[in-house]
Amino acid sequence: MAITKSLNKYGIDFDAYWVIDRIDFTKYLDSPTSAPAGLVEGWDTDVYVLVFSSKEARDNEEKFIEKFNYQFKHDDASELSIQAEAYEYLKTLDEFQGGEDA
Repeated sequence: MAITKSLNKYGIDFDAYWVIDRIDFTKYLDSPTSAPAGLVEGWDTDVYVLVFSSKEARDNEEKFIEKFNYQFKHDDASELSIQAEAYEYLKTLDEFQGGEDA
C-alpha cells in the first residue's frame, strides 16, 4: 500500500511515493489525566509517513526525501486493517487531494 502524490522538495517537483513506515497506538489507560486535551475515549493513533522521490527510489532502497507525522482516532469497529484505515484517513486530508492509490 502507498499513495502517489506530487511533492515539491528542493525546488524540484517529484511524482512522490508516500508510504506508511510506522503506526503507534496510545490508549492512556494507566493515566487518563495525561491524555491530550480533547482526546475522547479510544485509541489515539500516530502514523509516520516516509516520502520517496518515486516508487523506483523506494524499491531501490534509496533514502526518503521527507517524513511526516499524522494523528487520527482509530475506529475499533472498522472492518479495515489498521494500515488500510490509516491510508483511508490520509486520503481525507487536504494535502492528499489528487493522490492515487499505488
